[in-house]
Amino acid sequence: MALLAIVGITGLTLPFRSYLDTVDVLVFYLVTVTGIALVANLRASIAGAIGAFLAFNFFFTSPYHTFFVANTHDVLALGAFLGLSALISRLVIAPATGHARRSATAGRPKRSTSSAWR
Repeated sequence: MALLAIVGITGLTLPFRSYLDTVDVLVFYLVTVTGIALVANLRASIAGAIGAFLAFNFFFTSPYHTFFVANTHDVLALGAFLGLSALISRLVIAPATGHARRSATAGRPKRSTSSAWR
């Protein structure tokens, strides 16, 4: 599912490659990775981030259709994107798993430790 979303956003933005700046494309990918994190788990979100990283490198950095990056700014943008998308994925997933954990333990009776200390 994660890689399908990346393929979809790549297909939508690729025809407009000459009109979009690299930051614009990275924002589209970042929104996609955040959406993946909201509906899936951390593993899928990280897979989406790596897929977006590779797709951006292959289709949107010159020379096109290679994994070589000629511009230093694109290397910095790719590194920042990968780090930021992994961080956002972790931050989005962490509250959701904490909420699920709290919901699962909400119905259980709590142990009282106060009687042991008297």
